[in-house]
Amino acid sequence: MDELVFKVFVEWDKKAKVWFVSNTDVPGLNAEAKNLDEMSNELSRLVPELLVLNGALPDPCNDESEVPWQLVSKHQEKIRAAC
Repeated sequence: MDELVFKVFVEWDKKAKVWFVSNTDVPGLNAEAKNLDEMSNELSRLVPELLVLNGALPDPCNDESEVPWQLVSKHQEKIRAAC
């Protein structure tokens, strides 16, 4: 049986110059950050916290289980090829 992995999709907002959560399996998750390292650190804190608050996971203080999650980033822009 495959392990359940909570997915968090983030996209780059070119105008605001931040990464933001665009879609996720984690109810109530909303975050933004200046770079992917900062986003990953923030999500490492928020994902298990929100899953516990939403009743999707047992309290980690009373359970030694780990929370599998995946960060998927999307950055798209148009560039010109060098001549």
